[in-house]
Amino acid sequence: MKIHTTNYSDTFIEVAEDCPANVGEIPPAKRDEKSVANIQFEMISQNPYKFTSDDILFQCFATKKGLTNNELEAQREIFFSKGQPCFRSSPLTKRYGWGIHNNTEGKIALYAVGSMEYQKFKADKNLKIVDLVIDKIKTKGQPLPGLQNIFNFFYDRSFKIGLATSSPLSVVDAVCSLLGIGDYIKVKTSAEHLDYGKPHPQVYLNCAVELKSSPLECICFEDSVNGMIAVKAARMKCVVVPAPQYLKDERWSIADLKISSLKNFSELHIRML
Repeated sequence: MKIHTTNYSDTFIEVAEDCPANVGEIPPAKRDEKSVANIQFEMISQNPYKFTSDDILFQCFATKKGLTNNELEAQREIFFSKGQPCFRSSPLTKRYGWGIHNNTEGKIALYAVGSMEYQKFKADKNLKIVDLVIDKIKTKGQPLPGLQNIFNFFYDRSFKIGLATSSPLSVVDAVCSLLGIGDYIKVKTSAEHLDYGKPHPQVYLNCAVELKSSPLECICFEDSVNGMIAVKAARMKCVVVPAPQYLKDERWSIADLKISSLKNFSELHIRML
């Protein structure tokens, strides 16, 4: 069973751009049970650099589900057999004003937005800053023409839809939210923690496994040469949609189909594959 992870090393996760908190806030306690924010805050604030992101996220799941000690090991394996959102999606970064520093070992600690420590991590050029990429996507990202049409085309025909990428799942979540396509996608797989990204086929093969589909039954859409090579190495059908300036590149010849726009895809093309 493939095991995914949300762990980062030498990374700082900033608060969300639309976070309403100007300082780090303690999540308010509920009367009946602890919220996800309560559990995460208590575990990290009381134990800085003791737990990894995976440790915290699974403990939240285990607490909410009421798992027993005897169930933890097996349930953790099942939990991470699917990709889980990282702390970019946590209420601590989205609502309560806490940045997350991941040290070299992947252990995490909280730093309040606006604090000197927060600013130091944000300015540290040796750290990967997750939100920098996400913010650029939000401000400059543009969908390919016909993107909504292609999702509707396959969704209406009851195809299982997956997304295989070399980007971190936190970035994938931001893209899906921006484009409004999250509800269409059944499975997301990332090469973020694999030994090799595209053009290696593993991320596509992992996606097929999670979709419970044979690679020989998969149709993949790509706009990069490395992605196309990964698809073909996985023995899947490949439809390429190159950028206009690269449309005549001879390397696209190994694809099963080349189209100039997603808007052009139709039933006829399905029969050609």
